[in-house]
Amino acid sequence: MSFIRRHLKKLVFVVVLALVAGALVRRRMQAVPVVATPVARGTAVEAVYATGTVEAQERITVKAKASGSIAEILVKEGSSVKKGDLLARIDNPVASFELKRGQVDLGAATSQKNQAPQVAALMASQKALVSDLDVATKAQARVRELHAAGAVPKSDLDVAESRVRQVEAQISANQSQQQALRIDLKANAERQAAVVESLASRVADTEVRAPQDGVVLTKLVELGEIVTVNQSLFRVGDTANLILEVMIDEADVAKIRDGSEGAPPSVAAVTLYAFDQQIFTGKVFEIYPDANRERKAFLTKVRLDAPPPGLKSGMSAEVNIISRKKPGVLLAPGVAESDGFVSVVTGGKIERRAVKVGMRDLLRFEVLEGLEEGELVVVEKPADLAAGKRVVVSERPMAPTDPMPDPSQPSQTTIKP
Repeated sequence: MSFIRRHLKKLVFVVVLALVAGALVRRRMQAVPVVATPVARGTAVEAVYATGTVEAQERITVKAKASGSIAEILVKEGSSVKKGDLLARIDNPVASFELKRGQVDLGAATSQKNQAPQVAALMASQKALVSDLDVATKAQARVRELHAAGAVPKSDLDVAESRVRQVEAQISANQSQQQALRIDLKANAERQAAVVESLASRVADTEVRAPQDGVVLTKLVELGEIVTVNQSLFRVGDTANLILEVMIDEADVAKIRDGSEGAPPSVAAVTLYAFDQQIFTGKVFEIYPDANRERKAFLTKVRLDAPPPGLKSGMSAEVNIISRKKPGVLLAPGVAESDGFVSVVTGGKIERRAVKVGMRDLLRFEVLEGLEEGELVVVEKPADLAAGKRVVVSERPMAPTDPMPDPSQPSQTTIKP
């Protein structure tokens, strides 16, 4: 009986082992589903990728010119303003008081300039001296006649003439004093006027005004808040002229052009998160000559050829600036290549093949060697798929072989890394 049980156990073990082996063989022979894309001819593109922000090309940060508390705010985000429009008022009672005191001092200085008591006294003295001169001149004439007749000595004539010269000198001195006093009074009034102008400017600085036509993009202050000189209060920009501002890494900036050196400006393909699945064309029109020291990147500006309705300042964008294009070359999906190798479907099986890569963009690469047009390269597969494995293929066509958008078809596949 024990002999039979031992043989039964061995038989069961052999059967189980055969079933497991059969399952493993069937599993190895079973085809694995993959997704593959045919190699095709098209335009290879070398692009510089960057993220950016929609901004008003002409925008200014309005800063406080005076310190104090915000007494009034007359605008909000989105308000349209004209140059010189009042945006807010800053309460600065000290400046207002000093202006009033300066205006009073200016009034007094102006009054003194026109009706100063010192000038009136000098004018009265001059009038008396003129009378004295008239008397002295007449006396001189009489003495001269008497001297000519021999009735008086020469010394009397000298005294009369000396008196005339003395009064004339006094009149001249009086006139000089009047002129000097008037100059001093005028200068004092002008100095006081300058003080009032300066104080008025300080008071005017408490009125925050729009520096240009546009829209209030940002309000950075609240009613009652204490502000200091040079503190940012508002951002005002011309939203009728929106552009993209992107930061280009220093390793890539030499690949693009802004049209300032004779070469045509670089073309950009732009996607905006607010306009899903659409690509817009644009051109680089300015590259800052100096890099941002912290980011080691250059601020670059792009103008859209046809900005979409609803474009707003502050929107985020992905920008592909085309640095080079090469038409009529073999292209394969970028996701198919890894470390210089691709998985090719040949005869229903996987073949691992080396490829030589040329230009590359965010979606595809130029095939220089290793693939032929029409061959299927795997773009989706299990992580452990080995060479020689049988596969079942689902074909997926390649994305547009020229990634630049057609202006007549505004909605296209988005280029993303």
